[in-house]
Amino acid sequence: MKILSLALLTIAILSKSLSAQEKNILRPHILDFEFLLGDFDVTVNLPDGNGGWNRAGNGKSVLTTALDGTFIEENKATGIGNTSLTMKNIIGIDPRTKEFRLFALDKEYGTMDIYRGRREDKSIVFDNVSSDARFVSQNGLSYAFRLTYAFVKKNENSLYVESTTDDGKTWTPYAKITYKRVGS
Repeated sequence: MKILSLALLTIAILSKSLSAQEKNILRPHILDFEFLLGDFDVTVNLPDGNGGWNRAGNGKSVLTTALDGTFIEENKATGIGNTSLTMKNIIGIDPRTKEFRLFALDKEYGTMDIYRGRREDKSIVFDNVSSDARFVSQNGLSYAFRLTYAFVKKNENSLYVESTTDDGKTWTPYAKITYKRVGS
């Protein structure tokens, strides 16, 4: 009985969840993007074909740190019309080369890909143009994407998604996602 009690105590200690402060400590090389961290309500907008946007769905996104502040991990679940999109994105930066990477996992399509990125002011811009794992549509078009995570204002961020079928020569608006911090 003592062994069982000790084992349960050990499991409880090891599985103790971290406080929000402990979870969201970032390493210096990625500290400028701390604004991305938190729990957000998201609104998904899709192009209307006339240069504007139509609200297409909403959901939740939680961004925390991973591996002792080395990475930012996003878990996003949204509804878009009659479909859903569930994603896990992991953002990192190599502190030596300053090169950003995003590893994207998509539940509904079963896709995973790595995007290369760069800093642009208070934004990170990623694309997967050089990827060998592009999204291929039912009609055979091979899509690459550009993702821009940006600071908008206190408690609000955005993710602007564009697509290309010509290796990045031209980009077309694909989606605009607004992140509003829960409780703000």
